[in-house]
Amino acid sequence: MNLNSYRQAMDKIRMSDECTNEILDRMMRESGKNQVSPIRRTVVSIGFGVLIIMILGFAAYVLGGYEVFRNYFSKDSAVVEMPQLFTYMDFDQLAVYQSTPTGRLIDDDEIAIDVVGIIGNENVADVMLDITFKQLKDLSFPNYQYTLLLDGVLLQGMSDLIPVETENMPSNCQRIMFELLSTDQISGKTLTLRLRGLRQPSVDTDKAEKLFNYGYELSIPLTFTGKSKIVVENQTFRDGMLHQVLISPLSCTLEFDEITGRKIMDNGIGDLLVIQLKNNKIIDWRGHFTGAIAAQWVDRIRFVYTFRVPLDPADIESITFDGIPLSLE
Repeated sequence: MNLNSYRQAMDKIRMSDECTNEILDRMMRESGKNQVSPIRRTVVSIGFGVLIIMILGFAAYVLGGYEVFRNYFSKDSAVVEMPQLFTYMDFDQLAVYQSTPTGRLIDDDEIAIDVVGIIGNENVADVMLDITFKQLKDLSFPNYQYTLLLDGVLLQGMSDLIPVETENMPSNCQRIMFELLSTDQISGKTLTLRLRGLRQPSVDTDKAEKLFNYGYELSIPLTFTGKSKIVVENQTFRDGMLHQVLISPLSCTLEFDEITGRKIMDNGIGDLLVIQLKNNKIIDWRGHFTGAIAAQWVDRIRFVYTFRVPLDPADIESITFDGIPLSLE
């Protein structure tokens, strides 16, 4: 069966609402019981250049560059629930896609904030932070209001964060992670995070007054030595041009001419990308992507998809986009 036939056959399969809700409910119950990762939902944003996802991490309390992400990917709710779908996960590929952790950015009488790991490429960055409340031994963590800027340009993101308890962490320490997707080039730029705690009855704000009254500003450089591999270049696509397809362990980026790209965007982008691996495993919108965005970049339209777990680009056999097979270099 070729990829088009596969897609047509799979598109006819639809779970009932009852079945879908039962699966989601079961995953949420397991997540709460085991106190591991929250569900990473696939989010599609069309017409915006940046997508920001802020979620809680759960790895051990250590500094360790890209290693702190191992547990993050392997304990993802979908991976735990359906491990047979993610046997292609290749974590070691991330070694060249890490950025040197900035270390401790904030250290005063009330709060310490550490960057414990950063991984990324030209269009994607995952930044993991630890926030330590020095004057509290045990606490209910606050929600946050935050603003992100990339080289001084304001980005749009989610407005708050709902804390989740984590394992193997001091009781006064919270781990959070940002996943930043951009159609613009982000490597080599500086990410500025303005973070402020939101007051709520369960949190003793007197022990962290600056966080709740004024907030903190953190400057995080994004510099990645690993680069995405060009697998398609200047290929005719319908009546237009597909200028490039770039693959890394974290993401897939496609660049179309503006007219072709806008036609594709008008019909939605979430289910267009299908990747077949050499072991015949299919990677598509059914749980394998965590984000997809499309926006204008210079005179082109860029589409960026992020993978739920890292893969080895060398394992890719073929790529189909919007039903059209691409010729890989």
